[in-house]
Amino acid sequence: MNDREMLERAAKAAGIRLEWADYGDGVFRAPQHAAREAGRIWWNPLADDGDALRLAVKLGLQVTQYPIYEMPKHSVVVRPGIWNSDANMADDRHSAVEAYDGDPYAATRRAITRAAASLGAGDTEVT
Repeated sequence: MNDREMLERAAKAAGIRLEWADYGDGVFRAPQHAAREAGRIWWNPLADDGDALRLAVKLGLQVTQYPIYEMPKHSVVVRPGIWNSDANMADDRHSAVEAYDGDPYAATRRAITRAAASLGAGDTEVT
């Protein structure tokens, strides 16, 4: 799955209607949000910390640095909240793990988006 498909599935999980804006930079427009440019805003949780955080909160995702009890941290794990009673949400198939590879913020945004995309894809596991 490429980044565009991942973003489309993540948006679906969050109930965000997207229009593809083909500027070659992988940015989406989400017209139902507050206006910034002709009634539309840019939405890309892979690139924007705020978009990723709002996506995680809306879907009730848990974000955990790994390893949990040791330092230094080298990865991030994102999974649906264990308190959610929805069977789909409690399934570990909807978890995402990303290594930091020098940028813990980018890894966290990508893991959040991957977990959301998995939820937006239904029962399909996102790899």
